[in-house]
Amino acid sequence: MNPVPNSREYYSPAQSQQRGNLSVAEQAMYVVGGLALAAAGTKPRPNFLLNIVALGAGAYLAWRGTQGYCPMKAAIDGHTS
Repeated sequence: MNPVPNSREYYSPAQSQQRGNLSVAEQAMYVVGGLALAAAGTKPRPNFLLNIVALGAGAYLAWRGTQGYCPMKAAIDGHTS
């Protein structure tokens, strides 16, 4: 058994874009908005839980932007993956 994957098993951005439901502009907005929300979560606040929620939500949005697929948008559009 060969432990090194062949070239077809590597991640390809072109493959990700084919099954994604976000345009490039939407992906950019997700990433920028997510990073801004995560940055806002790093500021000290009296309620520590708000920081955790902002960091988590921001990271999730940024990750969704990099993946190019949003399940909430797919549900609204009526598409399934």
